[in-house]
Amino acid sequence: LDRPTSGCLVVAKTKAAAVHLAQQFEFRKARKTYMAIVSGNPKLRSGDFDGVSTYGDGEFKWNRIDNDLEGKSAITDWRVVGKVESLHGKAGQLTLVEVKPKTGRYHQIRRHMAWVC
Repeated sequence: LDRPTSGCLVVAKTKAAAVHLAQQFEFRKARKTYMAIVSGNPKLRSGDFDGVSTYGDGEFKWNRIDNDLEGKSAITDWRVVGKVESLHGKAGQLTLVEVKPKTGRYHQIRRHMAWVC
């Protein structure tokens, strides 16, 4: 993990468990959810790039970015969880977002969040 990043690392203790775990990632059975603090107020601006949409209602409203990164499909679902005023944030705000990447491209979450903030 990157230095300012914390998280969980999954490790298999046996060969059979390693095979099973690898298959879960290979066939996209493993679900990944991240909590991120972003600088500013993320907004889904449909004119910025193709492949943006929203789904769900109320507090369960999710945003989807479906945009290629380096010629490969990159899909990220995200929603705002909370906001706080901060002298360190863009426009005086930091935002907590829940992020669920559907693909695993290099710096996908950072790049997609940079587009919307």
